[in-house]
Amino acid sequence: MNKEIGEAYDLAKLVLSRNDDATRFADAKATFMLTISGLIFSVLIDKLDLVKQNFDLLYSLPKAILVLSFVVMSIGILIATISTIFVVFPRTIRSKTTVFSHFSDFVDREEEDCTSLLTSLSQEEKVQQIVSEIHITSKIIERKIKGIRIITIGTSLVILGLFLFYFTLVLS
Repeated sequence: MNKEIGEAYDLAKLVLSRNDDATRFADAKATFMLTISGLIFSVLIDKLDLVKQNFDLLYSLPKAILVLSFVVMSIGILIATISTIFVVFPRTIRSKTTVFSHFSDFVDREEEDCTSLLTSLSQEEKVQQIVSEIHITSKIIERKIKGIRIITIGTSLVILGLFLFYFTLVLS
């Protein structure tokens, strides 16, 4: 029985480690996509003076496409920015079954209390603690992945706006 608990503990630590890696990957992906969108948008904002100077010379269709491109990119940037904030700073779920589910659980206690509490846990209770952490981090990762999907939509809108912008340049 003790060997089975030890194997479950090792497996749970591995799964928790993978969840932590997935969390870091989701954060990196979200910030990368926001950076790409921001760079595209900032380059086009830099070209805004050129657009303003030549705006009156354009026919009505390229004008409409140009305005549409900036509206689409602005919406994309807004979506990407808000979603990135929710991906990078998700709400933490507190478990009712764990002793330690958040760093504040350690901060609120004295060091001796933390040490005695951790050493007093049986191997089975330690497995329960890690499984609860796996559940919590899995819920957080699920929210992060949903946020990344939304960021992808925002980034796609920025890229679509970029193509519309260049299409306008070809038409003019």
